[in-house]
Amino acid sequence: MGPERTARTVVTWCSLLTGGKEERVGSRVPVIGHIVHCNRDAPHRWELATIEALSRQTVAAGALPVVISDVETEPTDAILQALRRGVVDALAVTAFSCRTLWVDELVRSGMPVMMIGPHATASLPFVTIDGRAAMESLVHHLAGQGRRRIGLIAARTPRGDMASRVDGWRRGLAEAQLLQDDQLMIEGDLTSESGAQAAIELWRRQADAIIAVTDPMARGAIRALEESGVDVPADVAVAGIDGAGPLDGLLTTVCQPFDLIAETIITELLIQLDGGASSPETLLLGDLSIGSSTVTTGV
Repeated sequence: MGPERTARTVVTWCSLLTGGKEERVGSRVPVIGHIVHCNRDAPHRWELATIEALSRQTVAAGALPVVISDVETEPTDAILQALRRGVVDALAVTAFSCRTLWVDELVRSGMPVMMIGPHATASLPFVTIDGRAAMESLVHHLAGQGRRRIGLIAARTPRGDMASRVDGWRRGLAEAQLLQDDQLMIEGDLTSESGAQAAIELWRRQADAIIAVTDPMARGAIRALEESGVDVPADVAVAGIDGAGPLDGLLTTVCQPFDLIAETIITELLIQLDGGASSPETLLLGDLSIGSSTVTTGV
């Protein structure tokens, strides 16, 4: 599908990309906005990897990427009004960003939207890693290492993709014929600090392995355990899900296929711009990367 079929003359603002003065730019290609929730002080590697993959795949599809960083605050009035007037033709939005009212207003406005992860309440098409399968693969790996009390650091969020990771933990335990003990599940807030706190408590509850639903929480768990004199992995193994960090051989994780997620998102948005309907849900398999946090001999 050529861009001329779906494009219209659009007006974009350089301030959306650089924070500089407003400048009118005419274009005959679709403009796709990327709204990605970012930590103002130190963006997570997942956020950066998502932005980079979306930008690469948007350009590869012959469209123009406009990155709009959501930092839990209202954008300037000029940017917000520009978005409401249609400065972009379509939106790729991370599920985390929909906690912010101005983002939620945009995704419900009727323009073509694809979510990275499911929206908490609205029925919008989305693409994400198969969290259930990812968690099952981690449980099977740990069970194969002889772990019998596998704890979980879950996420305190209504997002369905995080709930599927909890389901995968339960299913994995059942398939491995291991005890399902809800005392071995503690919720965190997706930060490394909450992962650290949860890991110490799970260690006290005699977990011999811990899976966190995100890599930042898993890395926080490793740090806290080692600072407390706990040997990782001899005393307790630790794993995560995301794979956005450096694959340095330390953390066992299931890596998200960032480029495939982004390619699928952009393809579906172009289908919507051409008048078609997107698949309501697309789950993609991640890749298990085994590090020294779960086995002492590496891969």
